[in-house]
Amino acid sequence: MNRPSNEPEFWWISGRAASGKSTLVKIATEACSRAGIQTQNLCDEKFMLQIIGEDINHEHHYHPDNDEKFLFKSGYPFNEGIRRISEECKRQLDLAHTKPMVAIIELARGKTGATLDFSFQKAFSLIDPVVINHSSFIYVRARWEAQLERNRQRRSDGLPHPPDELMQEMYSDDDINEISKIHPFSVIENNGSVDEFVATINDTVSKRIQKLLIG
Repeated sequence: MNRPSNEPEFWWISGRAASGKSTLVKIATEACSRAGIQTQNLCDEKFMLQIIGEDINHEHHYHPDNDEKFLFKSGYPFNEGIRRISEECKRQLDLAHTKPMVAIIELARGKTGATLDFSFQKAFSLIDPVVINHSSFIYVRARWEAQLERNRQRRSDGLPHPPDELMQEMYSDDDINEISKIHPFSVIENNGSVDEFVATINDTVSKRIQKLLIG
């Protein structure tokens, strides 16, 4: 048996908004912890909100109703978020890890619009090639109607979630078929059955952990 490598791996959990990415991230993080694997969780949405908070002069966002809800003037908050994730991954590669380490990265992607290029192609253009070489990619596929309903249900959690019209504009489709010709993705189907979805996640994560520990 080969000795396990402690060089970090980056697991990108991707898909459109409200497809089930957070569920996968949670299960993967807990499974890695039980296996003694160090984890770091990164989320493009959290970086985007951080950047919006830094945008005090409203160069890249605005509040149409003069409340906490906002819309975007440019794609900078999303693009800069990807750059910061990439830089953090590069930083992890420079560290001397004493045990296996995985950064689990949640990445929501969608369509190219008039103001925002929310495509996978754009995101990958902002990730350092060194990071990509240490990465693997999982895509969670869900029906558009299910995405929309889940997004409506989660609005009660107090966090900012896109309204229906923004969901339609940004997340009703994506370019996964095109980008996967260049960067292979594992696909997990989320067809509405929680038990089936969780079982598929557990199987996928278990195989990845076993591969990581064996080396």
